[in-house]
Amino acid sequence: SGCSPKEKTEWIQKYRNQYGEVMFVGDGTNDLMAITSADLGVGVYNGTLTIRNHADILLFHPHLGVINELLSFGKRVRRTIRINFFWAIAYNVIGIGVALMGLLHPFFAILAMMLSSIFVTLHSASLSRQQSSLGDREAEVNAVSGSPLLGTGVRDL
Repeated sequence: SGCSPKEKTEWIQKYRNQYGEVMFVGDGTNDLMAITSADLGVGVYNGTLTIRNHADILLFHPHLGVINELLSFGKRVRRTIRINFFWAIAYNVIGIGVALMGLLHPFFAILAMMLSSIFVTLHSASLSRQQSSLGDREAEVNAVSGSPLLGTGVRDL
C-alpha cells in the first residue's frame, strides 16, 4: 500500500531473492506491473479490467482466506499428476516390455492398459471428493463477510 508500481516490482524481486517464488494479489492498474512480474499473479474480481486480464488467477470474492485453500488444492493437484504420471510410465516400461518379450498375452496387456487408465481416472476424480463444495465455501465466506460469494447472475449459470 502506498508504493508506486515500480516499488512494488522491486519488493517482489527482493522477496524472490530472499524466499523464492512470489505471489502478488492486486486489484488496480497500479498493481499491473507487480502482478505480471510475480510468479503467481492473483486479481480480485472487482479489480480493473487490466488486472482481470493479466492475473493468473482471479478471485470472485474479496475474502482473501480462500488463497490458502487455493494453494493447498494446487499442491494436491500437482501430487496427483505426479502419481498418475509415475503409473503411466511404469505401465509403459514394464507392461509393454513384458508384452514385447512374448511373456504376456495381448489380451492381458489390453486389460492391464484399461486398468491403468481406470486407476488414473479414479485417482484424478478423488480430487473432487477432497475439495469442499462451492456451497460449503459460500456459507463460510458469507459467515465472515456477510455478502454473497457469487452474484445473482452467476449463480443461475
